[in-house]
Amino acid sequence: MKSLEQESNKLLKKYAHLQSVSNKHDQIIHWQKKKDSLEKLMVLCDGIESFPKEFLNLEGLHSYLSCHLIIHEKGNTQAACFNYIHEDGSSNTILNINDFNYLFNVIKKSKNKSFNQSQIKNLNLKLVGTFLAKEFILPKYNIILVISRNDFLVPNKEELHFFYSFSSMLLPIFNGLLYQESANRKIIHLIHCLHEYPYPMAIYHQQEIIFKNTIFKKLENYEDLKVKESFLVKDNIYAVIYEYNELAEHTSDIFHFQRVSLLGELLNTLRHELSNPLFGLGLSSKIIESEMKNQDDKELVEEIAKSVERCQLIIENFSNIYSNNNKTQMVSLQKLIDEAITLTKSETRGIERTIAYSEECGNLNLEVNQTWVIQILFNLIVNAAQALRTSQTLKPTITVKVWIDHDLYIKVSDNGPGIEKKKADYLFQPFYTTKESGTGLGLPISRNLVRRMKGDLYFDFAYTKGASFIVKLPINNNEHTYH
Repeated sequence: MKSLEQESNKLLKKYAHLQSVSNKHDQIIHWQKKKDSLEKLMVLCDGIESFPKEFLNLEGLHSYLSCHLIIHEKGNTQAACFNYIHEDGSSNTILNINDFNYLFNVIKKSKNKSFNQSQIKNLNLKLVGTFLAKEFILPKYNIILVISRNDFLVPNKEELHFFYSFSSMLLPIFNGLLYQESANRKIIHLIHCLHEYPYPMAIYHQQEIIFKNTIFKKLENYEDLKVKESFLVKDNIYAVIYEYNELAEHTSDIFHFQRVSLLGELLNTLRHELSNPLFGLGLSSKIIESEMKNQDDKELVEEIAKSVERCQLIIENFSNIYSNNNKTQMVSLQKLIDEAITLTKSETRGIERTIAYSEECGNLNLEVNQTWVIQILFNLIVNAAQALRTSQTLKPTITVKVWIDHDLYIKVSDNGPGIEKKKADYLFQPFYTTKESGTGLGLPISRNLVRRMKGDLYFDFAYTKGASFIVKLPINNNEHTYH
């Protein structure tokens, strides 16, 4: 009898041991399956937005029809909802912070983690019937994961166990996906910054350009640019920043409008201060003229009156020329050139000036911003005069030629020392100057203004007797105007 009892106890112990081994084996199998599913999920998710779809595709969740991943970055007033519904596909929505906090607290305080539609009836979530949900707390984020079969059946214990035991393993995945999302945003911002960098910039790999920023793309020719800075990025990838940049045009604009504004203020002050005495001189001359009987004296006073009127007209015209506005108006081409010549009289004293118009330009009217046109011609004529004063030319001459060949051309030339070709290539770069006291902004400002009028300004390399610049402006040949 004792022997039978001993054998029975041995069999019971052996059975218990086998049962324990079997349970451990089943646990190992279940753990391995979860590990395999977790690895599969990590491989399939290419971003946080794809998580809901890939999560529903895991073995054990095929009966569920919708998944919602709601992420709140701490400090923000909204939470991002990444949704996937089998019938509708993927979508993204927004949940305000109050609704997110309400749902987060409901899930966190729940004991059985099984919920129904009545608990979220006022929230903007496409959920029907019962659902399973789990909250996650990360250093920078709070997360809610929701899955539903879109029916009213209560999930059984096996479903609850699978969902929550697997959900407990998701923190590393969320950390990885959110880190990747943050890195992607930084890369996007970095690319945007590189595109808007205020100098021409290119990135090279094996002597080929693999990236150009916005300014670099606009350059027609970049082979002769000077390197401002160059540095190695990684694996023989070099970033190169160049000296020249088209934003210099905007810098030129600033100097131009500052100059125009200052001159406009000075001329307005001058007009205000001189208008009263000139008016008095004009009135007095007319009174004296009416009382004079000697014809010679009368002609002298008439000339004084005409000179006063001419002074008033010049001051008025100069004030209009240097007013700070972008308005266009119809104006005579000859009048524009004459006023530019008048402005430069002090600089061109002692220099012969000739103006030659082609036949079709005789009575040409243009709709232009006369401030810009006169500023351009003023700069070109003053440059020519200053170059002539530094030379030993026997008969210094400035020539202005005007003709039409589909477009309007105004050529300002001098017979001075000329400009070397290697220096001429840099004439239109801001702050480059061949003068001891020059600013290097006159020509860049002038070219910028011409180009804003859809024209161009360039150095005439074919001219060999001195220096020559050509202003090209578009023109409507039928109406003899351009807009």
